[in-house]
Amino acid sequence: MIGNLDPKGFEQFVARIHSLLEGEGALLTWNASLPDPDSPKNPRQIDILVEWDGRKTHIECRYRKAPQGSNWIEAVSYTHLRAHETDSYL
Repeated sequence: MIGNLDPKGFEQFVARIHSLLEGEGALLTWNASLPDPDSPKNPRQIDILVEWDGRKTHIECRYRKAPQGSNWIEAVSYTHLRAHETDSYL
């Protein structure tokens, strides 16, 4: 099943898993956008945003044959830290 998904389908698959894990108390948004901390007029795209109890979790999905490089991971992690989100999953 998972082998036949395109990147958008993979993001939606991961969102569905998180919606089941988080339960009814969480608000889950696929393909969300949030203001950039340095440039609020330019929104940042988030694959999956989970909000509950005043907390936010960003989930970035990658569905590729090769592992994602450490430069990309560090850049995304830094962006999420600057946005003061409580959790990020890559």
